[in-house]
Amino acid sequence: MKLANALDSTIFKVITGGVGVATELLELKWDHIVFTGSGTNGRAAMKAAAKHLTPSCLAIHNCLVHNSVYDQFKEKLLAEVSLAFENDSKIL
Repeated sequence: MKLANALDSTIFKVITGGVGVATELLELKWDHIVFTGSGTNGRAAMKAAAKHLTPSCLAIHNCLVHNSVYDQFKEKLLAEVSLAFENDSKIL
C-alpha cells in the first residue's frame, strides 16, 4: 500500500509528478506545502511558496523505507501524525 492510501484524503493531498506538475501546482495558493525531492526543485518550491507566504516543509531527497520494515514504519508514522493533530480543532 502506498502512503497516500494510508492518509486521510480530507486532510492530506499527495500529488506526484515531475517539474511541470510541481510548477503548475505551486502557482496555486495552499494552506501548507510539504516537499520531498532534490535541492534544485526544493529551491523552486520554496520560491513559489514565498510568493504566497505559504508555510512549508522541505525534505530534500526522498526517504526510502525497506519492504521488510514498511508496515512497522507506516504504523508508527500514522500514530505520530495522529498525535500531532489530535488537538487541532480545524482537522478533527
